[in-house]
Amino acid sequence: MAQGESMTRDINRDVRTKNKTLNQWEQFFNKHSLASYPTHIQFPTGTRCNLKCRFCTEREGAAGEAYGYKDLSYEEFLSTVRLPGWNQALHSISTIALYGWGEPLFNPDYSRIFDYLAEHYPWLGISISTNGVLFDKSWSERFMSLTNADINVSINAATGGTYKWLMGNDQFDRVVNNMRILGELRRASKERSPTVTFSYVVTTANIRELPQFIDLAADLNVDTVVVQDIMSLSEEAMRLSLANQPYLARQMFAAASARAKARRTRLSFVSFETHSENYFPTTAEAGNFDACPDSGSYAATESPVPSPYRLQTDCFDPWERFMIRVDGEVFPCCRYQSHGDCSLGNIFRQSFQEIWDGAPYQTLRRGVNSPHPPPVCAICPRKSGLD
Repeated sequence: MAQGESMTRDINRDVRTKNKTLNQWEQFFNKHSLASYPTHIQFPTGTRCNLKCRFCTEREGAAGEAYGYKDLSYEEFLSTVRLPGWNQALHSISTIALYGWGEPLFNPDYSRIFDYLAEHYPWLGISISTNGVLFDKSWSERFMSLTNADINVSINAATGGTYKWLMGNDQFDRVVNNMRILGELRRASKERSPTVTFSYVVTTANIRELPQFIDLAADLNVDTVVVQDIMSLSEEAMRLSLANQPYLARQMFAAASARAKARRTRLSFVSFETHSENYFPTTAEAGNFDACPDSGSYAATESPVPSPYRLQTDCFDPWERFMIRVDGEVFPCCRYQSHGDCSLGNIFRQSFQEIWDGAPYQTLRRGVNSPHPPPVCAICPRKSGLD
């Protein structure tokens, strides 16, 4: 690596580290107007998809047209990131999630958008969530070339038959083969990046395959399996919910946990539904913080010691996250995004700073962890410790 390139890398890492540390201190002191930038931006690349999952929204016909499924063009992306404030934001954040409510690789402009970020912000962490159908060897090699990357693959089955029924397409073998290629490349390189996660939306149709899915993930050199509760997006999704078979759910979760331990594969659980507390495991998060040193520069280099008065159910997404919908509307999280009247701004009509430091974001930071949070936050699973 050339000396100039190494120096640029170190400067970029320093900027991101200092931004993250400042952001954590602003959370600690409950600041509403922030000097820091978010640590995470989600930039949608489109909402179209090449599968028809039974637990997802309808993307064809009148229902799809009403929702407005579309791709983000390279020109739209470029015109946005060249607006005031965006360059500094992209130099400061830790990661950008380059996907939205759809299959990102289905967008014909995705490759150009990806290459722009990789070229102009080479030390920025890029994450993608894909169904893996189009994630061929060339994409594996491109992600392997990144310094910092995360790949999530939504497979949701351990057998071809269940996959075809649940995902609406017979692509199981193709996806597994794509992931096998990625796993082999990772084994050969022995690099930590990219990290790979398999996600598994659990339903009454696939819950019995969850332990087998753990084995599949371990065989393919996957770091983590994320088990996600189904979201109530449709009547069919509600029929597939494990709320209908809570005893079976608990049995299979216990078996999967034992299998993950045996295979040394990390396993986590995510729920967006408040009713899932009857059958869905909770995931407790704990931070590891060093004792406060005597150095006067502590606040510039170390994260704050967690307050004993802060609850694990406190939410700091309004300090950390800037999530964009394909129509430009901005939200702090996907639950907020599901309520169309909760937008905090629009990137096509406002500058980055006007949104990030605007009244809606500040009001949300002021209220989210108060005794009377916004209604959409009050019913969030995080507030009950499920997320």
